[in-house]
Amino acid sequence: MALNRTLGEVRSELQTRLGFGMSGSAGIVNSPIIDSFIRAAQDALYEECEWAELQRAVEFTGGTEQVLFDYPADCNVEKVRLFAVKDNGQYYPLAQGISLGTRNAAGAILQRPFCYMKAAQLEVFPIPDRQYTYRIEYTAALAPLVSDNDRLSINSRMVFLSALVKAKYHYRQPDAQVYEQELQKHIQRIKAGQRTKTVWEAPRSGGRYDPHDYPPGGSFLCR
Repeated sequence: MALNRTLGEVRSELQTRLGFGMSGSAGIVNSPIIDSFIRAAQDALYEECEWAELQRAVEFTGGTEQVLFDYPADCNVEKVRLFAVKDNGQYYPLAQGISLGTRNAAGAILQRPFCYMKAAQLEVFPIPDRQYTYRIEYTAALAPLVSDNDRLSINSRMVFLSALVKAKYHYRQPDAQVYEQELQKHIQRIKAGQRTKTVWEAPRSGGRYDPHDYPPGGSFLCR
């Protein structure tokens, strides 16, 4: 798969398409605002669509009585799709949230965790009675776009088009709406593809995963 383009490459093309390509120092002066259009475009598209290239799954081992775990370095904490514990070859999804009632009821009893809480770290509960393997599935956060060589995290053509729309409206160029319509067609096409693909869903709280019932790298049972 081809690498996404860099910030510098997208900025250069945007400046050319906006008519700043031969403007010398003027092109340098408007670079910060062009970069802001690119970052804003990527941020908006990141929230609007699900990007397969940003989906991650990580498994790790936790020790006996270990209840706190760090998030993966690239994890978007707000986009954790699944946190599960593996026991005797089966995956058991952990319910999100640990109520005071649950803490009081389980107390210091050691057993397989059945719930978790997101905070500065991931906390599992009840306290694990032995070593377990955990699986977390999430959407990766966007990588920083600061230097010219930083690569976009998602489809660079889509980001370019979205940034172009923002810039053309900003500079009051008359063809802004034409590009906006093209952008919306691309977005709808992506969303339509997401709606028509096979739907996978997590089993209800307390259920378990059969390793043969979900796709490699996935976590959801086929509906």
